[in-house]
Amino acid sequence: MHKLSPALTNTVTMPDGYGGFHDWCPQDFQSFLVELRHITEACSGRNSKPFFRGHANDRWSLDCTFVRSFIEGIFSLDDYQKLNRQIRRSINFHQSVLSLFLLKFGVLSSPSHEALGLERTEGIDPWFELMKHSQQYPEKDWGIMGTCLTDWTFSPDIALYFANDGRIGPGAVFICEPLEMGKVLQVKKMAEVLKLMQEKIFSNPSAGVPLIFHPKIQAPHPRAAAQNPVYIAQMDYRADLADAWLTQESGLVDRQIFIKLILPNGSQDECDMYLRKKRITSEVVFPV
Repeated sequence: MHKLSPALTNTVTMPDGYGGFHDWCPQDFQSFLVELRHITEACSGRNSKPFFRGHANDRWSLDCTFVRSFIEGIFSLDDYQKLNRQIRRSINFHQSVLSLFLLKFGVLSSPSHEALGLERTEGIDPWFELMKHSQQYPEKDWGIMGTCLTDWTFSPDIALYFANDGRIGPGAVFICEPLEMGKVLQVKKMAEVLKLMQEKIFSNPSAGVPLIFHPKIQAPHPRAAAQNPVYIAQMDYRADLADAWLTQESGLVDRQIFIKLILPNGSQDECDMYLRKKRITSEVVFPV
């Protein structure tokens, strides 16, 4: 998308902690909806659809669950974002996370024989399906929780549901424009990505920029169907997705990859009512 300014004069743009002004702070919920439409329309078209992701806490970083679980478990931190920045930015940190990730996916767990059979007969990516199932059913996960994937959606309403679900302060909806990410659309199967990670485990730089996963052929999945998801793989664990995208943005002219739209505190009930009118409820988002 082109570098945008807010549609409303009372929407404040704030430093994002990454050296830019990607954080937009609307005054109220109705202003939030105006800005959400404004950004979405700027991203739409050109054979592209924007991706959305909701956070119930505006301070949360764009990290995959595996990174968060690793930090909280290994460093005994209740808030994983309190990890010392020097540790987080080190190649040793990246290699440690990646080593345990490859131990979990490839040594301790692997796709079922049925899933491998579907790969041959129907072209389904079994490793992707394994991780997708882990993302959708975290209660059935084990060890260091999560995968290298972050869940996004093509639906702004679904992202808004997650941004408002259980929040006690400001939330956030991230909007990103996939066409600005360059050649990161998924052309490989997850097994090939895992192999690339294995080859790059002790290299510096890492295995590369974030990768988008939205295979045309996927196994039926009720929660995935309800949430209309697309997944982005985090490849370098020294930086969250926002940090990685800002590095990519440095090579763009008058364009940006993402905006973080803050969901104002105090708008919880109004937001919930808005979603209920659109029939976006927990029963819809998480079908049995």
